[in-house]
Amino acid sequence: MTTTSQTNRPTHRAFFVSGDGDNKQWIELGPVWSHNDGKGFNLVAHVLPAPGQTIVIRANKPADASENGGQQ
Repeated sequence: MTTTSQTNRPTHRAFFVSGDGDNKQWIELGPVWSHNDGKGFNLVAHVLPAPGQTIVIRANKPADASENGGQQ
């Protein structure tokens, strides 16, 4: 099993994207850490979307980025 070092900051964040166009909302699901071997990720989900919904995983931006990683 591949392990991850969760003592470091997460490398990505996972979002559930709801709506379209101007009504699109990015709802953060939780932090994501990349595996040490670079072949996978661990998600610590704080919430989960409804079945069949898309989860988007985005790389973290620098500390000065806007809320939700500037994804909106």
